[in-house]
Amino acid sequence: RVHGDITRLRKRAHSKRCSERNLMADDDGDENVSECVFSKELPPEVIEDAVAALARVDDPVPEFWQKKYEAEAKRHWDVFYKQNQRNAYKDRHWLDREFEEVRLDGVRRVAMEVGCGVGNTLFPLLETNPDMFVYGVDLSTKAIELLNADPRCDAARMAAFAMDLTRDPWPAQVPLGSIDCITCLYVMSAIHPDHFATVAQRLFEALRPGGRVLFRDYGRYDLAQLRFKPGHKLSDNFYVRQNGTRSYYFSIEELERLFTAAGFVVEQNDYVLRQGENRKTGKVLRRVWVQSKFRRPAHQPDSSSAGADADQATAA
Repeated sequence: RVHGDITRLRKRAHSKRCSERNLMADDDGDENVSECVFSKELPPEVIEDAVAALARVDDPVPEFWQKKYEAEAKRHWDVFYKQNQRNAYKDRHWLDREFEEVRLDGVRRVAMEVGCGVGNTLFPLLETNPDMFVYGVDLSTKAIELLNADPRCDAARMAAFAMDLTRDPWPAQVPLGSIDCITCLYVMSAIHPDHFATVAQRLFEALRPGGRVLFRDYGRYDLAQLRFKPGHKLSDNFYVRQNGTRSYYFSIEELERLFTAAGFVVEQNDYVLRQGENRKTGKVLRRVWVQSKFRRPAHQPDSSSAGADADQATAA
């Protein structure tokens, strides 16, 4: 019964959707916000808050709904972009500050953004690097439609495609094994955990030897995870939002296992912590993200052995 209420709530959820969108977009809103801190461990107060909050949503939704959300993942993202158009997220002009690898200093490079949406990372990449060519892929056909209709779209410097990263073949135009860097920002969390190993392996095969995945996503016990109510839990650390899209919350330990099993070398893997205070209530708000860099080695065993390791990581 509780889970069925989600569908009815959607009909009167405009204000809630706006609030959720701000949280998803990491909008500070009416909060006093501290500087980000990088850490290898979660602070005790974050864990303490999480234990009490997560106990309230301990039971997962029925299997019928689990399968339905998986089967309709694309439709939910299409609806999301149809409703929000290009206004869902802010352009990520901070990217070259957090990942110096995207600053190319006149060197011609090829990049890829997975989960490119409407180009909130893709266009800042092109703006910062005049000599870069960027491929974008996204599950949502509507998002790709909006991206390609954007006045900033330049076919000489970019190409974007709709594809399901968990199962569809790469577009023929994508030069597999020669991509210099892949940005993977807040996209892996939207994928079912059963597919994580497959996605990591596919990123590996797209990169050139020495190429990197630049990764940022939601971290374990983030404020967004603790705000979920009963009827939203799909499995451990995996939840469904009111709009039908889903979100997973990572630990740095599982990310290291996942990407090393796919053949990557870990160059960075940290929690990013930021604390805010709601001006109206005085409540402390703690955000937790993960930020990582994974490099494909210059000399690598064949992909079949790496794929077997990835399967073992998933099983673990």
